[in-house]
Amino acid sequence: MLKKSLVIVVFLFSSMSYEAVSVKVVRDVYKKLCHVNAYKCPKLAITNDNEVNASAGLYTIKITQQMLSFLRNKHEAALVLGHELTHYNNNDYYKEGSQQMELTADYGGMLLMRKAGYNKCIGLKFMTHMQKVFGDGDWDGEHPKWMIRYARLSGGCR
Repeated sequence: MLKKSLVIVVFLFSSMSYEAVSVKVVRDVYKKLCHVNAYKCPKLAITNDNEVNASAGLYTIKITQQMLSFLRNKHEAALVLGHELTHYNNNDYYKEGSQQMELTADYGGMLLMRKAGYNKCIGLKFMTHMQKVFGDGDWDGEHPKWMIRYARLSGGCR
């Protein structure tokens, strides 16, 4: 039974046609975002958690190795990191989460990524990718559906 489940996992990851974003690329993107950010940037931590996630805390922006594996390019990395920087800038780590807070972070992340020179339309494909892989459900009551988030930001994209 173990061999069958291992084969399925390998097949799922090998069937995805993209390469993971490297730690160096993520650090370079973060540096560019911090350069255009109006606030002081916290430390960037890359963690070994086994989930596709990124978060903003009091002193740190965290991004998991699994998220690096999921991201397909520097534009998607810029959107995710910009989103978390917006949470940090807005002191959201002190607040109870809400869909409006997430939409505000989406918009702020998109503005930061564009200001740093990244392509909004390429970065926003991250949201459609998340929807395809993980579904469009609101898993925690705080996060709007991926396609709603994409529709709010994708003006001018095809």
